Amino acid sequence: MITYEDKVALHENTDVANVNKVTAGDMNEIKNSVNGIVESNIFKNLFNVGNAKTSADAEININKTNNQILINGSSSIVTNIFLDSPKANKDEEGIILKKGTYTATIKKVSGSLSGGDIEFRLRKSDGGSIYNGTLVWAQKILSGVQDDAVYSNTFTLEEETRLHWIGYFAGELRTFNNLVLQFQIEESSIPTPYIPWAGYIVESGSNDNGSWIKYSDGTMICTKTTSIITPITSPWGALYESGDVILGQFPQTFISNPRVSVTNNSSSGAGALIEAVFEVTTTSAGKCWLCRGTSRDSQTPYVLDIIAIGKWK
Repeated sequence: MITYEDKVALHENTDVANVNKVTAGDMNEIKNSVNGIVESNIFKNLFNVGNAKTSADAEININKTNNQILINGSSSIVTNIFLDSPKANKDEEGIILKKGTYTATIKKVSGSLSGGDIEFRLRKSDGGSIYNGTLVWAQKILSGVQDDAVYSNTFTLEEETRLHWIGYFAGELRTFNNLVLQFQIEESSIPTPYIPWAGYIVESGSNDNGSWIKYSDGTMICTKTTSIITPITSPWGALYESGDVILGQFPQTFISNPRVSVTNNSSSGAGALIEAVFEVTTTSAGKCWLCRGTSRDSQTPYVLDIIAIGKWK
């Protein structure tokens, strides 16, 4: 209702020509528009059950208001309650939902249910009977359910899908006394599916040639330690170098030549630098040269740690 205060608030200058004044009709139109926006924001995700109805043989009465139903009466025969929505992108033959993950919720608002439970189901439309489609969600409302009890669960659709939401009960006598149920379907954030880390270990082991770890993405790491005795006596500029040092075989075979790193892990007195690593193959760590600042022809072994990283598949 437009009030005098509304009009005064809009007329700061009482001399403004009438043609420029906002009328009561204008104000009501503004209010209706704003109210419509607010309602849309609040209820845009609610599954409106304004068209809820029962199967022809039902002995209960249902009243509908927005996303709630009110049930009264008693029945011991098979009864279906068909839920539907007149809102946008839905029709009397079910509800159409786009691909995504949804949360369906039923809340018991007030009243009572006795004698047995009632189950609500969401089924995919198969173009024929609404009872034959694939079940995507189901929830039982139990006899004696307390006020404000909330039943909620999620389901995921892999493509745009037409669904039917049906309540069902049969068998023993059920009595409904002003039972009010509230329904809602809202789109959930799509959960991240569990995908094992691309590099999780699928195999590890060791043999006389060292150890290995194989990862699910095809990466393989091989390690080995070799002890060699070699003179480092050949002059190389200001340094001295060894001859070819054979590093041995890998414990597993790579599908292509891996990257190889060699470090000297010798005890004191056997210091040397790794000059180069060469002739690596899919089965062999190849060879290397050692170099140092002084000539050494000792029988003390050099302990070399070897790491190779490549692909096993």
